[in-house]
Amino acid sequence: MGIKERKEREKNQRRKLILDAAQRVFFKKGLEETTMDDIARESELAKGTLYLYFKSKEDIQYEISMKGVEMLNKRMQGVVNDEKSGLDNLLAVGWEFIKFSEDESQIFQMFLFFQKIDIQKLAIPREKVEDYFLYYSPFRLLIDLVKKGIEDGSLRSDLPVNDTATTLWSSIMGLLIVQQTKKEIYEIFKVDREAILQTNFDILMNGLTIK
Repeated sequence: MGIKERKEREKNQRRKLILDAAQRVFFKKGLEETTMDDIARESELAKGTLYLYFKSKEDIQYEISMKGVEMLNKRMQGVVNDEKSGLDNLLAVGWEFIKFSEDESQIFQMFLFFQKIDIQKLAIPREKVEDYFLYYSPFRLLIDLVKKGIEDGSLRSDLPVNDTATTLWSSIMGLLIVQQTKKEIYEIFKVDREAILQTNFDILMNGLTIK
């Protein structure tokens, strides 16, 4: 291995060390309370060293969030069946998304961070955020499945693809955020979480299909 390759490997190892340390701190203290000083202490590196690899705390959060995106994409792609209709696949990936939020609750919190925050406030390059939404976000899969559903007749032909995918995405994200942050509402009204999820899907799907 040459000098250049060895330096690149060491750089990647250092980045992983920082990300692993940051993830531990985020999960212990929360996203808002964690500081770069906390991450530096956890990684046993100088704070200045962190800035050689990441421009900001948000940049680190973004990188960890991307791990969640990769995991979610893999799981959603795993339940897609090309022999089934677009509608059936949309239902399958929707339920898999919910299951992911339960199975990987801490990673999901990182994922939610980038769904709730004002993009303009992120201290990371705008093009990096745009690349995420255009090419890596699971939202892309919804667009493809809506197109498939319109083509195979399982969804209404008059539906605008991007608007429909955005509506589905916004609905499920909003529902999951409420379930994460406002659980007491369900307790007050004595409603079952699974029943709310099923009702939400039923309402959405009824609006998407031909009567």
